[in-house]
Amino acid sequence: RLLNESWELKKSLSKVISNNKINNLYNFGIDNGALGGKILGAGGGGFMLFYMPVHRQKNFFNKIKKKVIRVPFKFNNEGSTVMLNRS
Repeated sequence: RLLNESWELKKSLSKVISNNKINNLYNFGIDNGALGGKILGAGGGGFMLFYMPVHRQKNFFNKIKKKVIRVPFKFNNEGSTVMLNRS
């Protein structure tokens, strides 16, 4: 829910933060089970991240017509972890 609140606050900062296509995708996610989401990436590209409980995901993926990549993740209380260090 904090993701949703953060997205709404960010959009209120400027009219160029979002557009109808992004808003429609975001609203689709919320209407189909997401508790929140945000846009990630640089201007002109990127992706939309949604957080939704596992029991709502099947319905979402059955309804979405766009190609999506599912990247499961989970929260923990350990903080940041180095995943790869090439030094």
